[in-house]
Amino acid sequence: MRNLDSLGPGFPTDHLLTFRIDPSLNGYSDEQTKSFYERLNVDLQTMPGFASVGFSSMPLLKGYAWQNAVLGKDFEVAPIEEQPVLSEVGADYFATLGIPSIAGRAFTAQDVAPAKYAVINESFARQYFPGRDPLGQRFGLVDDMEPVSPDIEVIGVIPDRKYRDLRETPPAQAYFPYWGGVPFRFMNVYVRTQADPRQIENELRERMRQFDPHVPVVKLQTMNEQIGLSLRIERLVASLSAVFGGLATLLAVIGLYGVTAYTVMRRTHEIGIRMALGALRSNVVGMVMREVLILIGVGIAVGIPLAWGLSRFVRSQLYGLDPHDPVTLISSVFALAVVACAAGFIPALRVSKISPMNGLRQQ
Repeated sequence: MRNLDSLGPGFPTDHLLTFRIDPSLNGYSDEQTKSFYERLNVDLQTMPGFASVGFSSMPLLKGYAWQNAVLGKDFEVAPIEEQPVLSEVGADYFATLGIPSIAGRAFTAQDVAPAKYAVINESFARQYFPGRDPLGQRFGLVDDMEPVSPDIEVIGVIPDRKYRDLRETPPAQAYFPYWGGVPFRFMNVYVRTQADPRQIENELRERMRQFDPHVPVVKLQTMNEQIGLSLRIERLVASLSAVFGGLATLLAVIGLYGVTAYTVMRRTHEIGIRMALGALRSNVVGMVMREVLILIGVGIAVGIPLAWGLSRFVRSQLYGLDPHDPVTLISSVFALAVVACAAGFIPALRVSKISPMNGLRQQ
């Protein structure tokens, strides 16, 4: 089974609200939008019940990613599948999410254009600056329209965390100050609350309406609710698998019970003779159960290799579970074996209770 720490997003999700806003849809220019976000940051920081507020151009765990090739003094442009994911974030973004700096520092309000800074994660450091201290290293973003200049300085390193969804291995990531000269449009806001975030949602909507009634709040939800929605396919598959698995087990039990009951009925005369010659009930039950155990053993011997081989086809649907997890496999085999034994034990116990004379009368 996977390490439980690898199943989460890499930051605490309790007491975390998120929503999306886009002033540009209301006709705000880039300068007006920039001013809007600066004023909103100050306004939300003073709202009772809020511990901190962070802004990000890219949403977390929603399947989106801004990828761009990077170029440095010691590395070339990587293929698109190996390109890092990027985002512009606010000064309190990492503090709001609860992501610590393991080297260097996070952004401050003074990190503005024309200075160019970046905070990277551990995967970025390993991929592009192997064996070196990443702090102070420089890289550039590849632009087809302009020559590349490695003028972005790494000022901080954070731990790896999930970016697009919970299923991925954390990719190389780089973050830039969102006020560093980029065009301002939509923004994702993250709010760390001191109390239950669901109790503050209505108050936050009213606060945003008073701040600017022309800019609507979109998809206001807790981070845990967002994560739950992102896993809805896995939960649906798990529910359907449980239902069909239960039906398959029930059919197997009925089938085994029927075969065992029919076999025992055909051997009632033989069992009557054995009991007349002194066989005990336990001997009769043991004889029938040995045959049942042979059937179970054959089923397990055939089923385990098939399950092992076919598990790779459902790997993409297994979140938080290794398809070759021995604990799960052994537990499933044990549960099926117990149920199958119970299905065989009932007719075995029933036939052991007949009298020898009744058994001898059976043809």
